[in-house]
Formats: sequence, structure tokens, C-alpha cells
Amino acid sequence: MKNLTLISSCCLLFLMQPIVAQNIENEQKAEVLKNLISELKNSYIDESKAVEMADHLNENIWNGNYDSIQSATEFAFILTQNIRSISNDLHLEVLYSDSPVQAESNEGNDEAWLIDLLENNGYGVKKKKILDGNIREIAFEVF
Repeated sequence: MKNLTLISSCCLLFLMQPIVAQNIENEQKAEVLKNLISELKNSYIDESKAVEMADHLNENIWNGNYDSIQSATEFAFILTQNIRSISNDLHLEVLYSDSPVQAESNEGNDEAWLIDLLENNGYGVKKKKILDGNIREIAFEVF
């Protein structure tokens, strides 16, 4: 019973800690929007949806829909809602981080993992042998 009380007390202390929202300035919002629109247009799999999402974001900028947002977390949440409302793609998400996040570079590495996998596994050939009548048997593990 003491353990349960201790856990409950710790949870209550955690819940009573003030939540500090990170403020975001208009210049930062403009930079985020510019980068988001650029990434969508350059990287999203469905080009027409990417353009549609970019247009929707630009319309929201033009209408001042982001002007009153002061919390970076809220801004990320609203951007996520905006792009998902067009794409219906739950994989798309804008997240806020207190610390800088390193951009991932896929340049030149699109197929490197596959080449690595094939080279390290004999290109998928599990076994090979010559049968009677000069017939070759090749068993592939990967196809």
C-alpha cells in the first residue's frame, strides 16, 4: 500500500508541474511554413495532393489564420490538422521540438540499403546445385 501511495503522490506532483508553452514569433512561423510547403512539394508522393496542401496552407497564411497562434506546439498541431484535412494521410505530422532536429538526407541512399542487403545475403541465393541431366537448381531466399 505504501508503494501505491508513493506512486500516486509522484503522479500528482508530476501533474501539478506547470506546462511551459514555447512561444513562436511570426518570423519563425513564416520560416516553418516556407519549409513545410517546400518539403511537401518536393517530397510528397502525390504531387497533386502536395500542391493542394501547399495551396491550403498559403490560403491560411493569406487569411491570417496563423497570426494569433503564439504556442509552437499549438502551431505544429494546427499545421498537422491542415495538411491532414487535405491529404487524409495520418503519416503526415508536424511536431515541435525544444532542441534543433537534424535533417535527414536520403540523397544517394535511396537504394543503398537494398544493395547492402543483397550483397550481404548472396543476392538472395540460398543454395545452388547441379542435378542429374545438367539441370541447375537455385533456391532464392529473397525475391
